Amino acid sequence: MSQNLLKQLKEKLVQEEKETAKHLKKMENEQNSDNDLPETADIGSFSWQADISSSLYIIKQNLSKRIEVIQKALVKIKVGTYGVCERCQRQIKRARLEVFPSASTCGVCI
Repeated sequence: MSQNLLKQLKEKLVQEEKETAKHLKKMENEQNSDNDLPETADIGSFSWQADISSSLYIIKQNLSKRIEVIQKALVKIKVGTYGVCERCQRQIKRARLEVFPSASTCGVCI
C-alpha cells in the first residue's frame, strides 16, 4: 500500500473518530438534560421513556464500539499491520478500505 493512500485513509479514520465522538458527546449531553424533566404518573409515559432510554443506551454503546474499532485501525497503521485481514492474513483490497477504512477483515472473511 502506498504511503499516500495510507495517509488518506488515516485522515479519513481520524475525521470519522472525531465526528463519532462529537455525536456521542452530544447524545450524552442531551440525555443528561432529559433527566431534568418532571416525573409523570402516567404508566404509558413511563413505558415510552423507558423505551427511549433503552434505545439511546444501545445507540451510545454502538457509537462507543465504533470509536474503539477506529482506534484499533489507527494503531494498526502505526505498527504497520493496517490492511491485513485478521483472519486469513491476506491484504484487504484497496476498494474495501476506501469505503470502510476501519475494516479488519477482507471481503472473503467478512
